[in-house]
Amino acid sequence: LFLWCKKRLSTYSSIKISDFDTSWTDGKAFYCLVHSFVPHEIDLNKMSQVPPDDLLKMAFDVAFNSLGIPKLLEPEDVYPNPPNETIIMTYVSYFQNRNVEPSVSVSDEVGKLKQRIQELEQELAENKSSKQWEQ
Repeated sequence: LFLWCKKRLSTYSSIKISDFDTSWTDGKAFYCLVHSFVPHEIDLNKMSQVPPDDLLKMAFDVAFNSLGIPKLLEPEDVYPNPPNETIIMTYVSYFQNRNVEPSVSVSDEVGKLKQRIQELEQELAENKSSKQWEQ
């Protein structure tokens, strides 16, 4: 997931992903991630003019309305304090998988979410032990 994020956001020169907490706090990584899927919905020129909490709200709203990505986060979950890595990883994984289907029941989604959290926690533990975060 980490390498996917770095690759997906590599064309955005102002975005440097080094982790799943402080790299996401200012909202720019989320904003650019959404832009990479729906560039017609996101104005990159606004990125430097908008406060982080508003930038996060816009990114989360467009992700939900245009991509069907569930609103697992609110701006105050991310800014001003660094967020929980597992929550960020879970949210970002929806972009990677793009497997959200409106016809799926809430209980099915919760089950998938719990399974994905376990997978991401294991990935996080493995990455921390091998120090791949610096690559």
